[in-house]
Amino acid sequence: DASTASNFEIGLKSRTGLWSFDTSVYYIRVEDEIVPTLVDGETRFQNAGRTNKKGFEFSGDYQLFRGLSLGGSYTFSDYKYDDFVESGNDYSGNQMPYVPRHQYSLFADYRHPSGFKARLQANSWGSYYLDAENSEKYGGYDFVTDLSMGYETGPHTLSLNVQNLFDKHYATEVKKDTRGKKYYSAASPLAAMLTYNFKF
Repeated sequence: DASTASNFEIGLKSRTGLWSFDTSVYYIRVEDEIVPTLVDGETRFQNAGRTNKKGFEFSGDYQLFRGLSLGGSYTFSDYKYDDFVESGNDYSGNQMPYVPRHQYSLFADYRHPSGFKARLQANSWGSYYLDAENSEKYGGYDFVTDLSMGYETGPHTLSLNVQNLFDKHYATEVKKDTRGKKYYSAASPLAAMLTYNFKF
């Protein structure tokens, strides 16, 4: 069945010469939530009776001095089953799987009047449950760092993008099927790409 949702959200944002931020809190109540279940490697879908999703989001930055800004973001997610019975098992009150309660990032952004720019950003995902039973967790990952640098002058732009700067080995996603077998989606290793653009 198609799911239906009622969404309530309130937010606040501010912009000044030195700092800015955006923040919001929300509550979503969903009837007939469509829930994916992994069965022998295949994803099947069914309805949970009711779920409720509560969260908080914040992002902001501060200009430390001309051209250099420091900032970050944080997300808190509390997603639960209000009513979900599957194959005789009652998961009501449990956390929904694959949703980390905490996500956060930090960044430094630099721009020079000469045309040089650079950004360093580290992203983290907290732990999350692998099943509706809440029997096992994946620990997530911490401070996976990306770097981008560029230089622009006239019609010329030279850019360097480096993903997973410190070559961390981790899984971007872990799933568990009904038999307890886990599936890992490995993250990309360190990767760099240099590009050049010319505007006619």
